[in-house]
Amino acid sequence: MAPLITVVGLAGIVGAFVGGRLVDAVGAPRALMVFLCGVLAAPVLMVILGVSGGPYPIAVVALVLVLYGLATWGIAPATQAWLLERGDGPGAANELIALNNSAMFLGFSLAGGIGGLVLETSGAPAVPAAAAGCVLVSLVLFWAAFTSDRRRRVRG
Repeated sequence: MAPLITVVGLAGIVGAFVGGRLVDAVGAPRALMVFLCGVLAAPVLMVILGVSGGPYPIAVVALVLVLYGLATWGIAPATQAWLLERGDGPGAANELIALNNSAMFLGFSLAGGIGGLVLETSGAPAVPAAAAGCVLVSLVLFWAAFTSDRRRRVRG
């Protein structure tokens, strides 16, 4: 298990660097949607692997975890860039990043609670499906925020 956790961590480091580069290349909203789709793909792949039977070679599991690590940690630079673009001057940066970190840790806490509830009521095979559902909600909320932001900018 420790090697797989290491794989996720190393993929996360790469994801953070790739996230910054992608933000520079395509902008924060597009980069964020790319990474959210990657985060969604990881538990969906876990569900597919679980439903289709197993066991699977550890390399297959590691590849899914690499996707998860890359995408999850690629979100951070994209989110921070998007927030900073909307800040009210340079003085707002500290508050925006602090608020983002607080929201992130609230999400971690809620994820543990929701995951525990799903595990207790439905068992381990249901956890990836519940995770995919939560990510899908996030994707829809971010899409709504981007769409609203775009309309606001067009109107002036």
